[in-house]
Amino acid sequence: MSTTLRIISISHYGADLARGSAYSGALERQKDYAATTRSYVVIVPGSSGAQEYRDGPLRIIPTQSSSLIGFMRESYELAIRLHVEEPCDALMVDNPHAMGILGLMVRSRLRIPLVVHQMADMAWNHWYERERVMNRLKQLVIRFVIRRADIIRVSTHYELERLQREGIAAERIALVPFYIDHDAFTKSLQNASVEREPYRIVYVGRLGPQKDVATLVRATKVALEHTPELRLTVVGSGPDQRTLEGLAHELGVGYAIDFVGAIPRERVAQEFVRASLFVLPSLYEGTCMVLHEAALSGLPIVSTENAGARDFVRPDIDGVLVRVRDHRAMGEACAAIVSDQATWQRMSRSVHERVHTLTRQQALEHWVDLLRRVGVRTQV
Repeated sequence: MSTTLRIISISHYGADLARGSAYSGALERQKDYAATTRSYVVIVPGSSGAQEYRDGPLRIIPTQSSSLIGFMRESYELAIRLHVEEPCDALMVDNPHAMGILGLMVRSRLRIPLVVHQMADMAWNHWYERERVMNRLKQLVIRFVIRRADIIRVSTHYELERLQREGIAAERIALVPFYIDHDAFTKSLQNASVEREPYRIVYVGRLGPQKDVATLVRATKVALEHTPELRLTVVGSGPDQRTLEGLAHELGVGYAIDFVGAIPRERVAQEFVRASLFVLPSLYEGTCMVLHEAALSGLPIVSTENAGARDFVRPDIDGVLVRVRDHRAMGEACAAIVSDQATWQRMSRSVHERVHTLTRQQALEHWVDLLRRVGVRTQV
């Protein structure tokens, strides 16, 4: 699977690529994407002294600035210079707000197709708008950019369907799923030296408004009413951590919840192995890599009906989907699964099989189809 396209990609979320600390196989995905092109240059935020990365057709170029405005200015100038040195066939940007505006500016200058990655289910999403006041403005920008981009890349069927409902033509939307490095994460699980605890549930992610971990804390109180042995591990850090710890104490469930903070990746694998159930209370998500990690761990999943979970979790087969902010349904689902061994075993087998059907090969076929669409537009 290959094309002769030259691609410039601007990734404001790609600073970890420059630092060598990318997670969930992000660098390997960039290598995979690059292997299908003649050249694939990714511009990412950096800092003074950051080094360029090269591997075959892949180049990762860090800017000298990590601030948004500085990054946008440097990326604009760098994209133009790269195009002068070797004309590129298309530009990609990794979000439809700030980078989307930058993408429109660069496209106007270079006259090449613009692909906007919209993979966090932000567009026309009322939960995203309500999260913070600034998101109301960003939502206007997102809609402006999406209506003007040549191709919008999404990672879930739910996002694709929403864009179509909003009048975006199907031929301008490309569904390209995410994938993680199954082998690497499975090896981490095999190296974990802990035993599974039958009543242990786990959450892994940031502690911020989007993730709505407060609903999970309230759900834990409900679950304990049914299954007193239940315990929750919360892995991750963020601005809401102290508030969440206070809420757990206020509800009288602090003894049952371990807030372990941000921990090394190898310890994250251990928490997956130790748990028997994974819970995702998010208000919204695109493809959620942590669901794939939970499935590789054989953990049934209880999640809100966000876009990524709708695509991944088959209700009552791999786990349970509940409405956003329905803490009672979430708590009852958690208690029901961990207290019924037959149900747990059935869902554990199913979700483990499920994740292995979502292969790297399939995802890359979708990616190449996106590039073919780009190739057609370069000839128009």
